Amino acid sequence: MSEKIAKAAEKIANDETILNSYKAFYQGEGYFLTKNSALFGAKRKPPKFPASSNDFAKKWNDSTWFVSTQRKYLLLLAGLEDNRNVRDSDYSGLKNAYDKWESGYYVVFYGADAKWSCNLFVGEALYMAGFGSVMSGGKYLSAKQIWNGEKLKSVKKEEVQRGDIAAFGGVHVEVVTNVRRGQWFEDDEFCSRGAGRGPTGNGEERCDASNWLSGSREINTTDIKFFRP
Repeated sequence: MSEKIAKAAEKIANDETILNSYKAFYQGEGYFLTKNSALFGAKRKPPKFPASSNDFAKKWNDSTWFVSTQRKYLLLLAGLEDNRNVRDSDYSGLKNAYDKWESGYYVVFYGADAKWSCNLFVGEALYMAGFGSVMSGGKYLSAKQIWNGEKLKSVKKEEVQRGDIAAFGGVHVEVVTNVRRGQWFEDDEFCSRGAGRGPTGNGEERCDASNWLSGSREINTTDIKFFRP
């Protein structure tokens, strides 16, 4: 069970499309990409795009072609303002944006005030590992909800293993990808992967020597808890 979660975390760590969306999320663009179609508000790439610019503006506002979330994301990809009154002449730029949108990725908008993606990374890993039901109100659990153990089982410090979820003080979460025990001169520690680390470093494996902010990755640290589905 836990190994599936660890492998999912490593897969996300190598998915530049998702990681770049977490960077954009941090920079205030208000959206992220996911493979999970069940997330509240998630919208897929439109299955088709108008073949020509003829009557494009009319089709742009036709919900049988595009819904509002799709329009918003395509405008963003095209570098156009989200309140733009689209004209037929915008066809080429928006068609190029459509071609950039990789199939299989759903877009979700949470707004410019949302920026921290640590719980999105963990939620995505759980989803990809087969635990798609570990959500709340159509959203991935927040760092605080994970810290409180909602829909998760607490793990004893001595039983922590690869694939468990590490919760840092109720404000940050990551997926454990390595556990180091029985070291001669070091306390038991772990390595983990995650997001919500700012504009860089998302997905990288970090160990006790490369702390998240000033925090430790020693297993017995009092403000770190561990959970699994």
